Amino acid sequence: MEKLGFFKRLGSQIILIMVAALAIVVALVLVISITQFRSFTNGLLQARSETGERSLEVSLDDKIGDSRREQIILSKETQHMIGTAAGNAEAFRALAEAEFASDPDTFGVLADESGRIVAATANTPFANLDLSAVAKGSAIKGVVKADGALFGLYAAQAPMGGGSCVIAVGFLMETTEWMDEIKEETGTDVTIFNGNLRYSTTLYNAQGQRNIGTAMDSKIENTVINGHQTYHGDTTIGGKHFYVTYSPLYDYTGSVVGAYFSGSDATDADKEFSTVTWIAIAIGIAGVLAVAVVIFFFTQKKVVRPIDQVSVLADEMSRGQLHDTGVDYRFNEDEIGIFAKKLIHTKEQTSSYINDISHVLAAMGEGDFTQKPRVQYNGDFIQIQRSFEEIERRLSQIVGNMDASADGVRSGAGQIANGSQLLAEGTTRQATAIEEINATVANISKQVTETADNSNHAMSLSSGCLQKVEEQNEQMNSMLAAMDEIRDKSAKISEIIKTIEDIAFQTNILSLNASVEAARAGSAGKGFAVVADEVRNLANKSADAASNTNLLISDTVKAVNEGVELARSTAGLMGEVIEQTKQTNDIIGQINHAAVSQADAINQVSIGISDISGVISQNSATAEETAASCEELASQSNLLKEQVDMFKV
Repeated sequence: MEKLGFFKRLGSQIILIMVAALAIVVALVLVISITQFRSFTNGLLQARSETGERSLEVSLDDKIGDSRREQIILSKETQHMIGTAAGNAEAFRALAEAEFASDPDTFGVLADESGRIVAATANTPFANLDLSAVAKGSAIKGVVKADGALFGLYAAQAPMGGGSCVIAVGFLMETTEWMDEIKEETGTDVTIFNGNLRYSTTLYNAQGQRNIGTAMDSKIENTVINGHQTYHGDTTIGGKHFYVTYSPLYDYTGSVVGAYFSGSDATDADKEFSTVTWIAIAIGIAGVLAVAVVIFFFTQKKVVRPIDQVSVLADEMSRGQLHDTGVDYRFNEDEIGIFAKKLIHTKEQTSSYINDISHVLAAMGEGDFTQKPRVQYNGDFIQIQRSFEEIERRLSQIVGNMDASADGVRSGAGQIANGSQLLAEGTTRQATAIEEINATVANISKQVTETADNSNHAMSLSSGCLQKVEEQNEQMNSMLAAMDEIRDKSAKISEIIKTIEDIAFQTNILSLNASVEAARAGSAGKGFAVVADEVRNLANKSADAASNTNLLISDTVKAVNEGVELARSTAGLMGEVIEQTKQTNDIIGQINHAAVSQADAINQVSIGISDISGVISQNSATAEETAASCEELASQSNLLKEQVDMFKV
């Protein structure tokens, strides 16, 4: 089995993928958690800054409310004064300073009925303030910006003596005590901006002084001062990171004169966030490593070892080892276990198919085509069973045809042998008869030469000779008929031999096809290839034997044709003999006058009969050779029959 590198193994890849996925998930969880923690922390800081800003606004409103209450108190005190506001200026100043002695940030102002200021406490932040609108009945409540200063103010008409006056009470916004209280309560730094400059703040610079007079960020200024909108976000102030809230500061007329500010210092939160981040990363790495170890051992047990065992099974199948499993591993009831069990079943099923195919092919190799597959083939293996059935059917048909052909050849060879034997015997009898005729003619010639007086006796002898010649003519006609029959039989034998050659050729083609199919089957078709070779060899032997027999039959037919021609020639001569014998019988009475002529004619007859005797002898030899060839053909037919009988179909 091929050894794979660590990173090429499926188990290693699974472990790496799972660890990478786990690391990604942990990283995402850490990022999300840290981001959420950061967002939560930022939200808390932002919410704290918003709370500080609202507290600053509420505190400013409360102080303005306190100013209103103080103004009402002063109004009640001054309504018992007699005279004009200018006449009571000193009394009012003394009264106000005594009233605000415990709150140095609060100041009081007295104006006459036209709104002109006639008295004010020493801490009043402005020199000139137009209170004419208040003198006409419009109260002032809110932030006021005058002479570059910001202060909260409540101003309204108040009775004095027989007339009226204007009393205003306010507080200085540049003081920081009330803002420090807000910082202590909310935990945020707060600032009042006068325009875009810090006017009052709880922020300190690097020298430990309040950060008064520093400018607002231009971006924030555009949003808050110019855009009249609240700004929420983070920024850097004095080198520190703050989450801040800025909102417009409106005076009592509704004009933006500055801004509220509240900010939460994120320095400690940033340090805490950094610490938490590193701790989370360390915990995440430790968790990934711990889970990676668990994944490694789990994957080794559940994936790597089962896959290794399945690989052993697959390697055995690839090397053709189908009998022994070689694996005693106990697979789990999971996907890999089910796959392994199916693979083992496939291996065992394939082994049973191979054994059954080997059994059938071995039987075919021994010539037994009656064996059937003993295993039920499934799926694509059904085609093998069909192929076996088709091979058995075709070979059985071929062997059956060869057997029938062998029987036909053997029967035809026997008939030819019998006919040839009869022809040889008839030819022998003809030769004997010719010899007897030759002796008779010799005696006639002797008698003619000896005496012409025995013409009557010659007449009787001539009549007997005529009778015998006619009988010989009949035998000659019988011989011609037999020779024609031999020729016809030889033609039929040639057709039979041709059929045998065709069968041998077809058998050879089928054996070649079988060899090709066996070669395609590989090692599984070796046994069938041997059978195909034996069938091809047998077909070649049959073709050779048929060819040799065809040559012999052709020679026999040729010789028979020559014998027929000679027999026909002899028949012609016999006709002439008969005619001459008749003439002899007619002119026997003239023998005395033509004895010498008759003697010459008898000599010619004797010569013709000698020629006929030679032809008949040749025909006899040819017939004997034909009989021998037929016996050889019969022997070859018997051999072919024995070879065919070796197959079981």
